[in-house]
Amino acid sequence: MAEDIKMNAFTPAADSAYIYGEAADGSQVKLKKSDLVELIRVNMPIARFGANGLYDSKFAIMSFYSGSNSDMYIRLFKSNIGGFSGKISAFFCRSEEYPIISEFNIYAQSFNSVEKESNIKICRRSGEHSNIKFYRDDKHAYAHFTGPYHFIYFKLEVLTKGDLILEEVSGIDISLLREIPINI
Repeated sequence: MAEDIKMNAFTPAADSAYIYGEAADGSQVKLKKSDLVELIRVNMPIARFGANGLYDSKFAIMSFYSGSNSDMYIRLFKSNIGGFSGKISAFFCRSEEYPIISEFNIYAQSFNSVEKESNIKICRRSGEHSNIKFYRDDKHAYAHFTGPYHFIYFKLEVLTKGDLILEEVSGIDISLLREIPINI
């Protein structure tokens, strides 16, 4: 039987097959390096410039389902000065099993002090976009999709400033919104 060695006496190494640690109950555990990498990948927040380089992992991918509702608004982020600067990908599809109908990149820069609102650019990467439009008012940017039983997924790609909201909202008066053109 091998002699017990205290962990602080282990030989330092740059690589190993296993990582040893302590469980919540104080017992010792052995974890495969590949399992540790997967735990980190799943739990790693999104990289950003502020907040010590990390952003909450709940924004890695968020999805919304319209159900029988054929008129759904998603508040994306603040669109005024000091609001969101970054990039979001949006994927629109008919159901979880069917392929993506369309894909968009949403870019925002909150540093346009002349007009007191952020620059927002929507680029369609693929597919058609007859069931989705993007709007803004003086405070926020929105995704609006029409058509029941659709899914829309949002993935935070880059965040340089501000906060991502991503919440379903109701009671929106479309006459008070300005459409953000989609670049094809």
